[in-house]
Amino acid sequence: MKRIICITCLLALLLCACSATTQTPSTPKRNYHYGIYELTFTEKLLSNDHVGNDWSFTYTHNGKVIENGYRVSEAFDLLGIERIGVKIREEDNIDDVGTGNLSVMICEGGSGKTKVTVTETDGRYTGNTAVWEISCKVKLVDKR
Repeated sequence: MKRIICITCLLALLLCACSATTQTPSTPKRNYHYGIYELTFTEKLLSNDHVGNDWSFTYTHNGKVIENGYRVSEAFDLLGIERIGVKIREEDNIDDVGTGNLSVMICEGGSGKTKVTVTETDGRYTGNTAVWEISCKVKLVDKR
């Protein structure tokens, strides 16, 4: 009888050891609240009817001049759309200027696109236009 009890206890002990799980130390989860996003602008000339060839592009956000690589932060629980001002200038004796606004969705893979028309204001080609397509792509670069 002692033998059966000892074998039963030994078998129970072995079964307990086989079903035991090993605990791995857990790393604390970080709670990120904001994303830092980088904006990249591209310009594409769609048409140009004798307006000129010396172009400059100015982008503004909240009254501040910005460039490619500009970063904005946005809360993860919000769907943000930022408005970017666009000014295209053809530089000659009398500059020709076109303006527009670009609405950009601020999220990983977000983007925005607009068309801006520049009209020739002086000379024999007065009234002719050039049309540009301005695009912006958004990339998540950091979390906070």
